[in-house]
Amino acid sequence: MSKVSDGKKTTAQLAVELMVAVSRLRHSKPAKRRDDAANFSVPQLLLLRRIEEVGETTAAQLAVSEHVSQQAIAQNLAALKAEGFVESTRDPNDERKNPVHVTEAGKLAINSYLARRTKWLAKRIESRIDPTERAELERAIELLERLSRVEDELEGEE
Repeated sequence: MSKVSDGKKTTAQLAVELMVAVSRLRHSKPAKRRDDAANFSVPQLLLLRRIEEVGETTAAQLAVSEHVSQQAIAQNLAALKAEGFVESTRDPNDERKNPVHVTEAGKLAINSYLARRTKWLAKRIESRIDPTERAELERAIELLERLSRVEDELEGEE
């Protein structure tokens, strides 16, 4: 899949550059406060947010929705449980299932982390993106959202 885009770069080249740029931004970190209790990885944050969005759910359902192994989900859930951010209960209809839900501490951790990260990213946008580039950034976000939704449509093509 190496179609030429604008006659300059191939689609594959654009894909690599996009992956690198997103990875750099994702791994850039705001200064950590000493009193910050939310000490979790990005995958754990994403998992915590997913559980908060869907409500009570199982590890198997999370593995399917997040497109990762049940083992990866189990490892992240164990870390989140140890921090008190999620709890599991027994399903009264099926004792093999242990649905999880986000605790109040988990909700506070998400909100604290997102507030700090949002403030950090907003400062970066304000200092590095001039007002005329903001429309381009908005368009780029729309395109990234579209790319993120394509995965399900393309799954059968690989």
